[in-house]
Amino acid sequence: MSPAPPQETEPRLTGAGRRRALGQILVSTGLLAFWLALTDRLSSVCWLAPHLGALVALGFLGLPWLTEHLLPLPTPWTLTDRLGLAGPLRRGVGLGLLASLCILPLFSIGFFLLETQFLHSNLGAGPGMQGPPLTFQQPSVASNHHVIVEEMGKGLVVTNATAYAIAVLPQGRPAIAVPAGARRSLDRQILQGFRLQLPSGQPLPEPALAASGEALSQPVEVPWDWQWLLPFALAQFLAIALPEEAFFRGFILARLRQLWPARRRLLGVPFGVAHVASAALFALIHLVAVPEPARLLVFFPALLFAWLAERSRAVWASAVHHALSNIALRVLQRFFA
Repeated sequence: MSPAPPQETEPRLTGAGRRRALGQILVSTGLLAFWLALTDRLSSVCWLAPHLGALVALGFLGLPWLTEHLLPLPTPWTLTDRLGLAGPLRRGVGLGLLASLCILPLFSIGFFLLETQFLHSNLGAGPGMQGPPLTFQQPSVASNHHVIVEEMGKGLVVTNATAYAIAVLPQGRPAIAVPAGARRSLDRQILQGFRLQLPSGQPLPEPALAASGEALSQPVEVPWDWQWLLPFALAQFLAIALPEEAFFRGFILARLRQLWPARRRLLGVPFGVAHVASAALFALIHLVAVPEPARLLVFFPALLFAWLAERSRAVWASAVHHALSNIALRVLQRFFA
């Protein structure tokens, strides 16, 4: 790093303003942790489960506004903050794509070596690019659970009235995820043997029932297709990457920069304690829903997200690269088992 020359930035806070900014960071991050834990518990509520992604995104976008009203500063944060959503869209998207083009091929090679040389996974054993996504909600214990499987012409309709996700496992085909409270239509399918189980691998406690109430042994075969990829990519950008970047790089980083302005430059971009601290908070929040130490590894890509936000003066670049990184990871995981 080289020393950073004087730069145009938010004024450095002192005294009461500094304490208020620190309070905003701690309160908003604490409220976010509580919100994420609450929405994770709400995954067991059948009618609410399909909307949890929107609720999580609402927390990322709404909590900065809330803390601004609880602990106002002379320079309030909005969605048009200097590191918010008002920066040049085309420039930000281009920078995010360029970063992904440079980094994701190297990441893919590293992922391949990790899976094959260290974890001894089998390449090609997964469903690959085709087939429905293998995404499940966390299972939870509930009573009065049941699944109804109705025959509709040449296909089936699976109605999951349980409080947890289930997997429809056709013979020799990738599993179908049916979220809690969801109804999944399997049109144009060839009936063959299938079974149902929880994401944990345990068989469903109660059998699937046909519309007549009799146990259903007829099977369903799922075609392999790419239809899962587009909605997954949109959800990654709109419901995950953009809200998370607006919170951590748009709000948290902007406040941290007022507390600790960068005194050095990294590849021509101001970079310092504030950027490292924002990446650390980003990593710690990932432990809320899944308390596994490996989740802390997101600290390292978060450093790049912070650099991209600072370089483009907005969160578009970091959001694009964030979303593409998540998509690339999911695609790579689908080729190994």
